[in-house]
Amino acid sequence: MNPTALPYGERRLNHRKSCSRLIQVNDGNGSFKGHLRDLAVGGAFIEPENGLSAGIGKVLHLNIPFGRQKGFLTVKAKVAWAKPQGMGVRFIAPQTDE
Repeated sequence: MNPTALPYGERRLNHRKSCSRLIQVNDGNGSFKGHLRDLAVGGAFIEPENGLSAGIGKVLHLNIPFGRQKGFLTVKAKVAWAKPQGMGVRFIAPQTDE
């Protein structure tokens, strides 16, 4: 989709789905818990439990639990924007060695 064709003020390229899942966030200096509030193919909105958010451009590692199954998925993301209520992140595609 062409970003210039999106409605005024809307920059998301993928539809977001509401959710509520407690996740662990590692910012390279430490980790904190946060609530995953919505999720899309390209990114997510995270509401940190401690009220703090990482700075714009900061790379994070998100540990997202599978749900009823044991284990979690680790996803690399970059902070796209941050506000007092939380932060929006864009997922970073894993690098392949081909």
